[in-house]
Amino acid sequence: MPGLIRLAVLWNPNSASSAFAWEITQREAQGLGLRYLSVPIVGPADVSAALEKIEAERAEALDVYNSVMPHRAAIYEFALRKRLPVLVSSRLFLDEGALISYGPSLPYAFRRVAAYIDKVLKGTKPADLPIEQPTKWELSIQMHTARAIGIEIPAAVLALADEVIE
Repeated sequence: MPGLIRLAVLWNPNSASSAFAWEITQREAQGLGLRYLSVPIVGPADVSAALEKIEAERAEALDVYNSVMPHRAAIYEFALRKRLPVLVSSRLFLDEGALISYGPSLPYAFRRVAAYIDKVLKGTKPADLPIEQPTKWELSIQMHTARAIGIEIPAAVLALADEVIE
């Protein structure tokens, strides 16, 4: 979305990982020229007000953190009705209505966990194992959602995707 200006970030301030990600998002926003709208959702009672805020602030896209995924049905329904693209960080949440997922490859991460377990079972102390950051990231695009909200994904972006779901 080349003309994107207002991106709503749906996150849970009670989640440490979500709060950390939001802190980074705020810092990076200035360099991207985007206006990031904080939309905190702690529980089900917050969803309606959050969606009203998104509409009132005229957000053009939604970045939905994993910490609010328990409320994804209402968020996706709203986004589809308003024709707003939704970005998520896990392929797991793409089939239900999000447009794009970009995040660490969970199957690859699970294989790395198995390698750690193998080392522990062979006698390595867990404290002696290094902490790893994700090294394999995946971009997936849901074309059904793209068509439903009227967005054409450029061929160059489709070519970069690890998975294009028809």
